[in-house]
Amino acid sequence: MWIAGKIGLGATDGGPDEMMRSLIPRCMINGNWLPSGYDSCAIYGIGNWSYAFYPQFIAAYLSAFFMSIAKMLGMSASMIFMWGRGASIVFGLVTLFCVSETVSVVFRGARNRGLMVCLAVALMGAWPQFAFLSSYMNNDIAAMCGVTLLVYAMVSGVKDGWRLRNALVLSLGVIVAGLGYWNAYGFVLVAICVFIATALLQNRDDMVKGVRLIAVAAGVCAVVVLPFFAVNVVRYGDLIGMSTFHERYVEWLAAGGEVLQHPWRDTVDELFFESNFVQDTVQSFIGDLGYMAVTMPYAKYLLYITWTLIGTGLFLSVVPRYARNVKFLTVAIAVLAASAITLCLYMYYNLNTDYQPQGRYIIYLLVPLVIGIVAGIGKVYEFRGMIPKIVLLLAVIWYVSVGVDFFVTTVNEQGWEGVLWTGLI
Repeated sequence: MWIAGKIGLGATDGGPDEMMRSLIPRCMINGNWLPSGYDSCAIYGIGNWSYAFYPQFIAAYLSAFFMSIAKMLGMSASMIFMWGRGASIVFGLVTLFCVSETVSVVFRGARNRGLMVCLAVALMGAWPQFAFLSSYMNNDIAAMCGVTLLVYAMVSGVKDGWRLRNALVLSLGVIVAGLGYWNAYGFVLVAICVFIATALLQNRDDMVKGVRLIAVAAGVCAVVVLPFFAVNVVRYGDLIGMSTFHERYVEWLAAGGEVLQHPWRDTVDELFFESNFVQDTVQSFIGDLGYMAVTMPYAKYLLYITWTLIGTGLFLSVVPRYARNVKFLTVAIAVLAASAITLCLYMYYNLNTDYQPQGRYIIYLLVPLVIGIVAGIGKVYEFRGMIPKIVLLLAVIWYVSVGVDFFVTTVNEQGWEGVLWTGLI
């Protein structure tokens, strides 16, 4: 909430694409609750672009809800805009809750369960790019929230068995991720496949029960998600809106507009080995903010990289212990497949649409990364006795302090003062 009050709207003090994202909820609070991509209130000033061509509306509706409250209370245009950021704050909080619940399932019965839950929340919550995405209007954090719901549902459903509760959690994950952002669709696809396969296997002695559970979950998803895609088909003859979005951009170019998208033109080998693509993506995944205009001191990057390498190494060291556990392998392979799809979508966008090595497009990978780090630490060390717990506590305090210091320093050095423009609503 503090960061949301400090972020502005410029290249060095704002969130990327926030002005374009904010057009949809601003249309809504002015009476147009289902804006078209052709409506003037939803069209951005350059490129003929409009996110209203896409069916992902869930973040916009939640932002509009908060903005409507602020408007009814008679707040200024700047304050109404900042209240729209409340949607991202909510999605961020739900993400942390789902991660904590997932770790709680993983460590059920373990003596250090509570400690590992707290560790997971600290590692995720103080990750700079996650904190930043939880602070301004964007769809990435909504999709990330959906991914955590899906991961929790898979872990609990595979480990404890599918019941109505976790099946509905999976449905909610499909809804939030499906109406959140395209790059999360790998997790949607994999979670659905895992759910159907394992629900049927778990109920092979009573297939009617398994089919009924799948039908209920699918019905909930269909009722909420399909209308948005149906609207796209009726309005544009375009199920996902991408073709129409691109056609509008082509019209912009034909009318003399400048070229705004620049896909990678060289080979894939040059992308990986002769450019800064990997380094830029990793740094942005950790803490390059905005349009990568605000960067961390390199020493701070090393802290997050060190935590990641140590945690991942510990996790890999315990994998052989669970190599014959079918439930573990099911979830592990599913998450790896979903992560691979996410990376492929990211690569495809850079190679064919627009070269943008921004970690926010693959931020969903932070969910399995944090869970894996915590699982590695918690399975190797039980933290019996006071001294190991104090050592871990001091390490976490240091970790969190580095993240807080980064934002405090950035706010002071960059002169972030929040939204000051009065003509927004």
